[in-house]
Amino acid sequence: MGSGDVFTDLGFPPAESRILRLRSQMMTALRKFIEKEGLTQADAAKRYGINPPPATAYRSCS
Repeated sequence: MGSGDVFTDLGFPPAESRILRLRSQMMTALRKFIEKEGLTQADAAKRYGINPPPATAYRSCS
């Protein structure tokens, strides 16, 4: 049975596991916001001042 934390279960140390979990939650929230706003990848990249490849990566996270 798992611990309930995929990063801990994969063997990451507790501190790194917390950081990875937080990053995952932030990317999920950003992806949902982008979808809710109906932004294209290019629109999201422009709005957040990032290049389209990172915007594509955020959008593809599930």
